[in-house]
Amino acid sequence: MLGKTAFKIFTFLLLGLIALKFLSFYNMIPKIQDTKSVEKTDAIVVFTGGNKRVQAAFDLFEKRHAELLFVSGVPKGVTKRKLLKVSHSSIVDLSTVQLGSAENTQENAEEVSKWARDQNIRSIRLVTTTFHMPRALREMRLKTENLVVIPHPISADMPIYAAIYYYFSEFVKLTLLEMGIEYPEKQSIF
Repeated sequence: MLGKTAFKIFTFLLLGLIALKFLSFYNMIPKIQDTKSVEKTDAIVVFTGGNKRVQAAFDLFEKRHAELLFVSGVPKGVTKRKLLKVSHSSIVDLSTVQLGSAENTQENAEEVSKWARDQNIRSIRLVTTTFHMPRALREMRLKTENLVVIPHPISADMPIYAAIYYYFSEFVKLTLLEMGIEYPEKQSIF
């Protein structure tokens, strides 16, 4: 009898701890920013995973919030011109836009870190969705030194069941990352 009671108490405490950790994760998610009040950075970086992310990055770039734009996680066969079309952008000088081919968030951070070092970039504005931002920032901190990373989260318009899935998925991945446990990841492609 005592064994079952102890197990129930342990289970209750464990679930409570997980719930508190999830609430902490949820509270660390940056709020949506007003793009009109954005300070200038050396570059804008976007981790792909949806057209809305890419469009937000191109919008910031067109408003001259940075001199360079790096799109990390571009699938093979997608060109700068195709990204311009998808993002409804009118950028003329494509030499200031660079594409990377990372396939997940870990590779995004590695790719951006190398690119920033090679370009002598000191500050970036990181564009990704609200639920993805905590882990993206953590990965960037693990891969970069002396690089100022300013989060620029954007909302992801999706049904509530999808939002719950993505928030919980990112919570689990961030928790595993913080514990130093490798996890398989495949980034969604737009």
